[in-house]
Amino acid sequence: MKKSLLTLSLIAFAFFSFANQSSLRIYTEEYSPFYIYLNGVRQNNSPTVDFEMNGLTNNSYSLRIQFAATFSNAILKNHLLVVDNYGRKGEAIYKVKENNQGKKVLRFIRFDVYSNFIPQQPIYSSCENQYEGSGSSTTIIQNGNGNTVIYTSSSSNSTSSNLNNSIAPNQFENMLNAIDNETFSDDQLQLSKRITRSNSLTANQIKRIARIFSFEDTRLNYLKFAYPFCRDKSNYWVVNDALTFSSSKRALNQFILH
Repeated sequence: MKKSLLTLSLIAFAFFSFANQSSLRIYTEEYSPFYIYLNGVRQNNSPTVDFEMNGLTNNSYSLRIQFAATFSNAILKNHLLVVDNYGRKGEAIYKVKENNQGKKVLRFIRFDVYSNFIPQQPIYSSCENQYEGSGSSTTIIQNGNGNTVIYTSSSSNSTSSNLNNSIAPNQFENMLNAIDNETFSDDQLQLSKRITRSNSLTANQIKRIARIFSFEDTRLNYLKFAYPFCRDKSNYWVVNDALTFSSSKRALNQFILH
């Protein structure tokens, strides 16, 4: 009996230890070998294009990706979280690629949770993960600069159900960076709509998002979409500053009035 209890205890301890460790994978499809530094300590003896590390017990690490090619920029992140938005351990997977300016950036791919344990109070992570419960979901996206984007959506299809969700100023700045780092205009627009649909944005915040787009038609498209989700519609006139042409401003006004 004692032997059985000991065996069960060892199994439980091993499971608990595994569930309280995360792993990290960083890779690139380009031939750009790199070194990984976590908390200032180099983790690989020779440069690699596919780095994996297990047994990470901290929730976050300071990250530096140093490329073997001296002409390549280093990627720095002071607070790389290796847990999901509820503090659960798992495997965080990222990809190194070049953005449209030719700068190497870190893109989030996915996060696989190891444990089903969910704390009552979420902590926000630098990866994309969704938790379905109580009629809502929280999604975390990391953009190319390593910034965190957080937006919360309700399972209800009604527009008004999301208008009570507020955004901290730093979260909104991260959202802007994520949109700006998208390579193509269509991708920028799609991400902007996802963020706008899931958050309570002010007219000024919507105007700042619209100014990211290079083309007038895209700005007008977005501003029409965003109007129902604006929490201070009485101030929506300020978004006209994001439009260049009088014809676009008239088109937006007509859309709102009708």
